[in-house]
Amino acid sequence: MMPMSTPSERPPAWEPLVFGKTAKADHSYLAVPASFGPDDRAWAEGFLRGSRHQASYACAFRIARFFVFKNLTYCGLGLTLPSTILSDDKSKTFDSEGREVYVTLGAVARYDETKFPERPHHPGIPELGTLKRNLRAIFGPLYEEFVMGRWDEEPLSEGRTLSPVSGQPRNWLPSDLPVISWAPPFVSDPDMDLQPDDEDRVNFWPLSEQDNLWSAVCLAKPPISLCVNVTNKADALTQTSRFGNVILEKSWDKGTLYRVGGRQIDPNTENPSQAATKKDLPEEGALPPQEPKRSSLFEVKLFGRKIIDLNLPRSGKS
Repeated sequence: MMPMSTPSERPPAWEPLVFGKTAKADHSYLAVPASFGPDDRAWAEGFLRGSRHQASYACAFRIARFFVFKNLTYCGLGLTLPSTILSDDKSKTFDSEGREVYVTLGAVARYDETKFPERPHHPGIPELGTLKRNLRAIFGPLYEEFVMGRWDEEPLSEGRTLSPVSGQPRNWLPSDLPVISWAPPFVSDPDMDLQPDDEDRVNFWPLSEQDNLWSAVCLAKPPISLCVNVTNKADALTQTSRFGNVILEKSWDKGTLYRVGGRQIDPNTENPSQAATKKDLPEEGALPPQEPKRSSLFEVKLFGRKIIDLNLPRSGKS
């Protein structure tokens, strides 16, 4: 087996994905991966949406939400947070009305077995604790380039949005940060194993398992996703979110609920396939709804356990 390479030795692969606002523009995509087509963007939107609920609350209580999302083509890594966690420049972290910029920063990398012969066949993702300790070093440059760098740019003639920059492949992660190559055995209830995303099911995990779960999801076969520090179950269960695994910021509970036509279904009391549906109304500042796509199924082994592996623009006033 070939030895694991360090990030500095790997070819440029991370394509920036940034959503935020500037002094003159409302919330807009500020960078979109260069290789993304319309379907790819629609797929990623569900994860950006799902990380952006409760913006005012998140700014008031300094909540940072880390997330990872994967399909058969891409692996994405992102963070949604109040901008002053990343920058001390108040002239470029608050808008003209004194509201703090709430921003989503991240990137995606394509799977490429030629460039990255070892699993997971992309540049790799650091452990969750490493991301937290190096938050400014990792995500700060994206904020400086795509938000602060476009702070005084005039918006489009129609509306108050900016056109996204094409996010070209780059060596994004600092060269001295190791990436996950192994995850410890993932301990979970026999009735609730780590499962692939299926659009409807949402697995909730306790805070105590966040580090192991992050590593396990980062190495698991796609499609699979995880968001850490979601405020409540209702936010995770809206049709504007696509995360299959969620860790709430103040919960030690574990369980599964389902998204069905805009309302949550408890599998212990209702059959999700037979539940009545209703139109889900997007919350203020949400992206236009996207039609979810059903994923195919794959069966793999992770740490000896069987796993079945298998759409942001107008913003609110936050």
